[in-house]
Amino acid sequence: MNGKTRKHLFKRISILLVSAALAVSAIPLSAFAEITKAVDNVVYEATSEPEFYLNGDLTALVDEVQNNDDKVQALIEYVYASYGKNNQRFKGRGECYGFAEMIRGWFGSGSKHKKIGKKPTKKIMYKYLKNCKPGTHIRFSAGKDGSGRAHSVALLKVTKDDIWFVHGNAGGAYNSIYVDKMDLNSFAVWGRRSYGYFAWTKQPKGRPQTVSSLDVKAASGALGNTYVAWRPVKNAKKYDVYRSLSKNSGYEKIATVRSSHFVDSSAPLGNVYYKVKANRKTSKATAASTKLSVPVVKAKIIKGSNPRVELTWKAVPVATKYKLVYVSEDRWLREAEVTGTSFTVNGDFDYFYGAVQASAGDKKTDSVYAVVEYYQN
Repeated sequence: MNGKTRKHLFKRISILLVSAALAVSAIPLSAFAEITKAVDNVVYEATSEPEFYLNGDLTALVDEVQNNDDKVQALIEYVYASYGKNNQRFKGRGECYGFAEMIRGWFGSGSKHKKIGKKPTKKIMYKYLKNCKPGTHIRFSAGKDGSGRAHSVALLKVTKDDIWFVHGNAGGAYNSIYVDKMDLNSFAVWGRRSYGYFAWTKQPKGRPQTVSSLDVKAASGALGNTYVAWRPVKNAKKYDVYRSLSKNSGYEKIATVRSSHFVDSSAPLGNVYYKVKANRKTSKATAASTKLSVPVVKAKIIKGSNPRVELTWKAVPVATKYKLVYVSEDRWLREAEVTGTSFTVNGDFDYFYGAVQASAGDKKTDSVYAVVEYYQN
């Protein structure tokens, strides 16, 4: 089941869930609101690993596109840390064009321009993109030369079947930022129907653009990691990363890296602050609010004389309990709280919807909900 199908199904069932929430006083509406938001943060399909495209945490996307290219990983973390969840605004100039150029500059200060001017198809897209470098600026437009109504995206990776890319101002939402994955045919159809032509590409050329001073970004993801990233600094050969629980004091060096990013997998829960030092200059402090890692949930519908749904998940480090919200057999929305790593809902189900959240007793550090939708095959 693809992401669009899951979101459609979620919207369809949400009407039922809202009605149930209004009817059952046992569950606060605020919890339902959190779940409604959570479906845009992380979605777990039963018995599978999570998908994170357009979902707030980019770990899976990093794993798929980096191909041992450290600059790609640094870029994704910088975009995530700079703009938070999807739909955050790009504050630079140029909207989609300016954002794509910023991404291209991450990989090369110059550019290699290639005119194409063809109606996009899967075959044509792969022909012209298969040898392109990460960061390549792709332009769709109403005119063959890039003129008229148009849109720009920046390439991360392409195969014969799929494409990974980042873009700003998508769908006319002013300067909104998206990290996306599409099958290559759908990408071509989108470009053809929405704009008309695959106008040109601009590949990065030469050394990546650098900046003179550090502007560090940090953000926590759904897996319990904190991403710290920055634009490469001119003449810097290494970067020292410092962390503190206080903004103005107590910084300790936790890593020295050569690339322009760092993944902190040992950050304490709550507010943490980071500084980075390069060329004897130290950045300003940047903050991140760490949360518990989201549970990896599996579901199984069991038929027979004792019908039920069995939910299981891996223990989340530091978590002391798990909060659940689910639709029971009578279609009411229920909630529960357990200290173990399993939960059983009795009843004869063909379809099940539920959500699990890890907690250490402080709402500020609770994980995002892992949303489970499960169908009996």
